[in-house]
Amino acid sequence: MDNTSLTQSELRQIFTGHKQYWSNGEKIHVVVLEDVHILHKTFCRENIQMFPYQLSRLWDQLTYSGQGVTPTRVSSQEALLNMVENTVGAIGYADISKVKDVQVIEVREQ
Repeated sequence: MDNTSLTQSELRQIFTGHKQYWSNGEKIHVVVLEDVHILHKTFCRENIQMFPYQLSRLWDQLTYSGQGVTPTRVSSQEALLNMVENTVGAIGYADISKVKDVQVIEVREQ
């Protein structure tokens, strides 16, 4: 398992659609759990400083304006990890106890 890190600001930019390409030029594919999932609620609140409905509205605005693509939504952590593992440039989040064969990104403060 390879480790790298993102700042809190970079993570927020990615998950709010403001950063859509990795530094190597690859498209970022955001994968999230359904809005009602407790891990999604926690991730939004602690890492993005938004409620899930606010994040969904933001993505809808980006999508409808042609400035972004809505994240892929999945119903389980297993599905999320599978999607991230099998999609080039994908990023998601999961309980660390569920992570096995995907790259782990440490979130650090600015």
